[in-house]
Amino acid sequence: MSGARHVLGVGNATQARHLVLPATRPAVGDRVRHPATTFAATASAVLSCGWVPSVDVDDRFLADTNLLSGDAEPAIVVHLDGRVVGISNVRCVIQDCAQAMGAVHPDGAMVGTKGFAGLCRLLEERSIPTFTPLDRYFLPDHPVLRDRKSLYSDNFPWNLVEGDLCAISRDGFRPDQGPTGPNVQHPGRAPVLVRRTDPLQRPRPLRPLRREVMRPCLLLVDGRPGTFTDHVLSRDDLDLVLLRFEEHLSSLPTDHLLRTADIPTFTIDADADIRREAERYLTWVAGLPTRPAHFCNPQEPLQEISQRFAGLVGLPHLDAEQVAWVRDKTAMKRRFREIGIPCAEFSEVVDGDEVLGFAAAHGWPLILKPVDGWSSIDTYKLNDEHDLARLLPLPPSRRWMVEEFLTGREYQLCALVAHGRVLDTYVSWTPCALLETIYGGINGSISLGVDNELGIDEKELVQRIVDGMRIDHGYLHMEFFRSDDGGIHMSEVGARLAGCELPSNHGFARNFDMMAATLDTYLARVPSLEYLTPRCAGDLLLPYKPGRVVKVTPLETLLSMPGVVHGRMNIAIGDDLPDQRASHASAGYVQIVGPSRQIVEDRMNGVLDAFALVTEDVS
Repeated sequence: MSGARHVLGVGNATQARHLVLPATRPAVGDRVRHPATTFAATASAVLSCGWVPSVDVDDRFLADTNLLSGDAEPAIVVHLDGRVVGISNVRCVIQDCAQAMGAVHPDGAMVGTKGFAGLCRLLEERSIPTFTPLDRYFLPDHPVLRDRKSLYSDNFPWNLVEGDLCAISRDGFRPDQGPTGPNVQHPGRAPVLVRRTDPLQRPRPLRPLRREVMRPCLLLVDGRPGTFTDHVLSRDDLDLVLLRFEEHLSSLPTDHLLRTADIPTFTIDADADIRREAERYLTWVAGLPTRPAHFCNPQEPLQEISQRFAGLVGLPHLDAEQVAWVRDKTAMKRRFREIGIPCAEFSEVVDGDEVLGFAAAHGWPLILKPVDGWSSIDTYKLNDEHDLARLLPLPPSRRWMVEEFLTGREYQLCALVAHGRVLDTYVSWTPCALLETIYGGINGSISLGVDNELGIDEKELVQRIVDGMRIDHGYLHMEFFRSDDGGIHMSEVGARLAGCELPSNHGFARNFDMMAATLDTYLARVPSLEYLTPRCAGDLLLPYKPGRVVKVTPLETLLSMPGVVHGRMNIAIGDDLPDQRASHASAGYVQIVGPSRQIVEDRMNGVLDAFALVTEDVS
């Protein structure tokens, strides 16, 4: 009907505004122009997304098109009472056509088809009260009523009755100022439905309104408790429902289970069909006082199953293609190349011969790892064919890949995203490459609130990834290498919170609540990122040894050292520690702050010198 190439149906115009406005990608705090004469939802949609409404009208109380500036800033124009706002094809203009369905621009284009998007109603009529001074308007004949009677007189059109269809000109004043002809064939007019209203009727008394603040309700995947989960549990301004998986229940600590005993929890059966579990959840959640409208999975290994479940129960989620981009390392790197992000050469392999073929083409050393790996588990640096031989045959139960070994400095890069826009980025320095931590390297990272001398536009880089992978909101964690010549090669991207204490490092480095800001993005909010005195802050994972613990340095001793502001010990004397080969394996951690990266790194080395862990073999 409108001639538009793509149409999306929503419940109402308010939903349409909330859907379309973020797609124009204004930055937080940007101005979005709209006319003063419009429904309140126009301004409220702008404000709720973190932007500033700017009202501008011309002498017809329509949007002043002279103030629209090409691609510079978004704008909403409202075709009011059938009067069409003349616009050029400005990229970020959104047309509200609720009162102009069926009208066309002077060049013949249907309203709603110019600019960025059009918001239309499926109703052909729009109501106006008959006590409106209609003598101000030009009322042309309408095909339905053309043979019945004259539709207007020189003064008030008393011959109009309730239910009559008429139209209002785009100029909106006297008949001799407006065009003539049937509305459905002439630019600038749309049909309106006359509704009889007595202007002297005594209004009914209004009942006092009770203001209630809507509390958001979040479905949170509870697989491996951490600082973010602790933050969410501490909040008293939202309702929470936990999602657990039966096969991971044994990894949840007893104290965590006790702490969350009174929180509504849905557990997915290990062997059940996920669609059937989704149906069971919908029946179960219908009995709760509040039903979750938001979803967050902070756990890397649970991405595929949890995102699919969220989609089945109607919550915000990553689709199957997006999950592949952030979990399947081969699909991820192919996507990097498609969107112009440099990355290492790679290939999926099934046996040793294919690994040797890759080495012949790209040389040793190389990296061998699972396609869906995380935390460097089962990830190996191979210096030659002898290292490869020790790992053969490759277990066929998993998919494997090889990639070229990149030299240079490894960094970690995190970002907060809301409504498809990168709000800010956070760079971390790693004292040694993440894979080297498995072989005894210092296992830590330092958030660079200062001393960031990368010399690249990290925000632009991440925005390209966000656009290319269609990420709408949440926390992103990336790893990349910077070569000696300044080149950037992206290693991996994860659409979830970073491991260890990376997110809280960023909060310590900028003196703001990173966990609250992260949670806001999952609640469809735009957090206010207000930083105070910047510095550097890092987390140091304490060395880990398998066996029975016979001696360990008390946490209190470490907390008394220079710059140590927080810490946690995961072990105690008498614990039996299993053999683990993972970058997150640790006896605990401490967080250290300082005025520069070098001072934080020096303090990390001081903690390592003071820390002692002694275990005995219990095999």
